[in-house]
Amino acid sequence: HLYFVADFPPDLWRSSRSEDGAWSQPIKMDQISTEKGDWYPTFSKNNNLYFTNGMAYCAPFEKGNYSLITPLDSPLHQEGILDPCISPREDYVIFTSEDRMGYGRSDLYVSFKNENGKWSEPQNLGNKINTEFREFAPYISPDEQFLFFSRREKWQDTRFSNIYWVSLDVVASLR
Repeated sequence: HLYFVADFPPDLWRSSRSEDGAWSQPIKMDQISTEKGDWYPTFSKNNNLYFTNGMAYCAPFEKGNYSLITPLDSPLHQEGILDPCISPREDYVIFTSEDRMGYGRSDLYVSFKNENGKWSEPQNLGNKINTEFREFAPYISPDEQFLFFSRREKWQDTRFSNIYWVSLDVVASLR
């Protein structure tokens, strides 16, 4: 399947690939789309879907389907959470936030899930990652060795953007 965001306000959509390689007509995921704009679908190893609309949500994959959404336990269920990237085992999430005290216009943060299933207070990934500019769109490599992210010096001008990658040790050091 291919999951993506389309329309305005943005909603979550899915297209399926057939055995002959053709993609199906996209289907809006009405069962989990919210009234606000939904962004940045990300998946755990067991196919649970995480996304944001300014607040973070999880749509558990049950019986081959996504039928409900649940807000992530506080402190992640608050305004200003963008671009979630869930770890494959769902033990931490990296995300963008614009409304926290940080280094720049938006920074990358991490929150860890404890043994009770609650999320820790978010921690800024620090000045080796975050700058005075916008850091956003985190992505964890499939082997969980690297963190990829974007940085944009001028928000409305993609000519001033770049993609970076660092060891995920930066996250492990905050655990």
